[in-house]
Parts: sequence; C-alpha cells; structure tokens
Amino acid sequence: MDFDLSPEQQQLSDAITRWTEKDYGFEKRKQIIHSDTGTSGSAWQALAELGVLALPVPSDHEGFDGTPVDQMVVMQTLGRALVVEPVFANALGVEFLKLAGSHGELLSQVASGELKLACALNERQSRHELQDIAVGARRDGDARAGHLAVRDSCAHRRNQYSRCTQQRRTAHCHRSLLGCASACQRAAGC
Repeated sequence: MDFDLSPEQQQLSDAITRWTEKDYGFEKRKQIIHSDTGTSGSAWQALAELGVLALPVPSDHEGFDGTPVDQMVVMQTLGRALVVEPVFANALGVEFLKLAGSHGELLSQVASGELKLACALNERQSRHELQDIAVGARRDGDARAGHLAVRDSCAHRRNQYSRCTQQRRTAHCHRSLLGCASACQRAAGC
C-alpha cells in the first residue's frame, strides 16, 4: 500500500501550515480561546478561503468531494497548530446533511464558510434509540443573525442554555439529524 500523500493533499497541508505559522501563532490562539465566542471569525474565513470547509462538501454544492484521507490530512495539520475552530464538527455535520439528502443550500453555505454546523452526539439517555432526542433549540435574540440557544440534554445540566452566535445561523446535528436540525431550523425561523 502507498501511504504517501498525493500532490494535492501535500499542497493543501503546506497551505494550511503556512497559514497557521503566519496568522495562527500561539499568542493569537490564546486570544481566540479567551474571547467571548472561543473561535475566530477571521480564522473561519481563512479556512473557507483555503478550501478546508468545502473539502467534505459534494462538488455539485460548491465543494471538493474530499475523501476521508483528505480530511485526515487537514485535521492532522490543524492539530499540529492546535487550531480551535470547529472544523471536525463542521465536517461531521456535512456528512449528516449528505446522508439526510436534499440540503444542497445548507451544504453550499457550509462550503463558503457562511454556515457553521454543530453536532450534539451521544445523549446519555438515548443509547441506541436514534429517535430519543432531548437536545433542543429556541430563539435567543435575532435568529436570522445566528443567535440560537441550544439546550443541553444531559440530566445533570438539563435546561441550561448556551448561546450560539455564528455568522448566519446554526444547524444542529444529532445521530438522528432530521429531528434536531428541524428543531433548530424551527427555532431560527428558517
């Protein structure tokens, strides 16, 4: 078996490495993790411009049809720089949307960096019951601007809400994507 990276994979890895060395040093990372959101809008846009966010998205939705190996290369490179942006959750959310089908507009928004996806997996009470979804969302401010409050479903933190303020709106994924995405879309007025 050949474990060498393809020229395209190596180019992507090198481009991400150059970006992290130039614009995502340790001091910058410290500023980001101590910010109100814990992430950086400018870093997210840079990742979109590098094609990282479009990698798992199908080509007919402005993506690159990346493979799991392509995604591994990205995650390995981002991990070396301790990048805190939710790239893996976003990629996982893309996979859920692809499996659910007919979410082309959302996939295009993910590819451009306009939409961040969040995933709530492994709810304590659900175990193997895919339809047992306790996580929910409600409007919190201007939902069109991306303000949703997502209720944590764990029994020890029940009914605590955390504010999500992404660029436009948040799609929320679960093992049963449709239930949770629908709850968030209804809360956002989508």
